[in-house]
Amino acid sequence: MQPNDEQVLLRLLKKLAVAQRQRRPMPPAVFDALLKVVPLVTVETVITRTVKGKTQVLLTRRSKNETRYPGIWHVPGSFLRNLEQTKDVLSRIAKKELGVPKFTEAKFVTWLNVYDCPVGHFVSIFYRCELGKATTRGRWFSPTKLPAGVLAYHRDIVAAVA
Repeated sequence: MQPNDEQVLLRLLKKLAVAQRQRRPMPPAVFDALLKVVPLVTVETVITRTVKGKTQVLLTRRSKNETRYPGIWHVPGSFLRNLEQTKDVLSRIAKKELGVPKFTEAKFVTWLNVYDCPVGHFVSIFYRCELGKATTRGRWFSPTKLPAGVLAYHRDIVAAVA
């Protein structure tokens, strides 16, 4: 970077900070660029239920048109946005990803530093959650019989948590 580039970048980052305080969404190209240079925080949910005495875990599948992890099974999650609390992210996951009003239970279980990911560096905060209402999104699996194509670190977390 040239000295002038640094000044331009600082000026643009200040504009971005103002937009974030005004709750304006970050342009996707800017977000993707930040993924390559700054660790970001994700909130992820290991959603469980018990059926006939056996634990099941809910996974959702990303669209094949997604830019990050197309067609991959994963535990539902989302990025922690600027000026947001983890409870806000959990609420957003329940409503937008699963179509339910809220989780009936959400307990912190662990965090993970995912630094060797091809799309960026994440610090993931995992919660074990339960739904109070049925969802038609995703699919329930035995924690020991997850489908092929689950994100590797999600597979490890499910095995440890569920």
